[in-house]
Amino acid sequence: MTATLTCTLLHRKLSFEYGRPLIINDADCDVELIDNSVAEAISPDRPERLTLFRHFTQICVVLSKITSRLFSKAFEPSDELVLLKQIEAADKMLLE
Repeated sequence: MTATLTCTLLHRKLSFEYGRPLIINDADCDVELIDNSVAEAISPDRPERLTLFRHFTQICVVLSKITSRLFSKAFEPSDELVLLKQIEAADKMLLE
């Protein structure tokens, strides 16, 4: 499970960085994010490691949504108002 999740996260990161469309669909991933209490139970001496992993996972989920929108056939980059609203929505996801 950890290797699959790590590969999926790496795929999201590289897809975004290189401007390539996603191959792994979010709908195919059904693993839930761990919360802080689980992180403390798994690694009581270093819970910050799993917390960092959890935050990286959340960032990759946002990157996935942004990348999916950018490479969507329905994406029309000429409409600046729509683009600004999408950027605002992505910004709110990062703050959650």
